[in-house]
Amino acid sequence: MKSDRNKRTNPADWRIATSWSLRDGHTPAAMKVAGLSSVELVLDYKNLEEIFSDGKRQLFEISVQQLHDAQMELWSVHLPFTRELDISVTDPVHRRAVIEAQAELLQMAASWNVQHAVIHPSYEPIEDDEREARIAACSESLRELSSLATSMGIRLAAECLPRTCLANTSEEMLRLIADAPECGVCCDVNHLYQESPASFIRTLEGRITTIHISDFDGIDEKHWMPGEGVIDWNDVLDALADIGYNGPFLFEVIKSEPEALVTCYKTLLERT
Repeated sequence: MKSDRNKRTNPADWRIATSWSLRDGHTPAAMKVAGLSSVELVLDYKNLEEIFSDGKRQLFEISVQQLHDAQMELWSVHLPFTRELDISVTDPVHRRAVIEAQAELLQMAASWNVQHAVIHPSYEPIEDDEREARIAACSESLRELSSLATSMGIRLAAECLPRTCLANTSEEMLRLIADAPECGVCCDVNHLYQESPASFIRTLEGRITTIHISDFDGIDEKHWMPGEGVIDWNDVLDALADIGYNGPFLFEVIKSEPEALVTCYKTLLERT
């Protein structure tokens, strides 16, 4: 595909970001000193009951204040992904409860002035004979939740997923968001086994609003540091630049030091 030079962005201008949860030992101040500018806050709720209790919300409020004090951008939140909180469940009563719970978290995020929220289209495993029903349920959930998020000033993004999960190809992602024009896409390059990340990025060109960056072995997700696996990072950076991506380069790497993430990104840029 030829790039549109009027749209193309420069990866050297992108901010460097990381996924961050309450379990992580790195403080916002330390991440700022290391050279990170933005984070995605993981809302790691386990079930419906926990979402509607006040205890964990207070911990998140403290974390958001720490980010503000450190002058770190809260780029996005990652909505919870468990079997109980699966937006593709086909039981209408259960799915309604899940939608209401995710809506509650979107409302919380809106109070922090977050502009992006990432959601998993499903949990797993998903059997072949139930896939179509799950796609239909997920599509309706994404339509409703993305519309609600937009009304709160948030862009919801459905994340591509691995294995038997929904959205494990660009083709299926397009089906899921076909009736949800306000829904964006989060490209997790470590989840794509049936096509290259660059191909996925170019296919979903107009819908990608945020990214998750890590490496893997080509077989299953690993969340390794870029350069430790099989992903062609020149292709990834080139594809993102070509589609005009201008969000942060957001790492989702297991057990990574903030300084190592900054060094890794600088190394990737030097190789392009």
